[in-house]
Amino acid sequence: MAKNSDQLVTVLATSNPFLIPLAKSLLDDADIPYLTRGETLQGLGLGQAFGPIEIQVLGENIEEARTILEDLEE
Repeated sequence: MAKNSDQLVTVLATSNPFLIPLAKSLLDDADIPYLTRGETLQGLGLGQAFGPIEIQVLGENIEEARTILEDLEE
């Protein structure tokens, strides 16, 4: 069974593709590893038909990542 810290958790879900590079840069600067979901579909020009782009981090990084990204959607 996986520990909670081994599970990926979505810390940002947005339909605004312009926020993704900024979020990635902020997480890179903080040395927080992440994965993105849905980004390639957005990049194909298919728009929001497939849902938001998500950035996910490991459970051990949730609080720090959320703190870093909390102002992006405002």
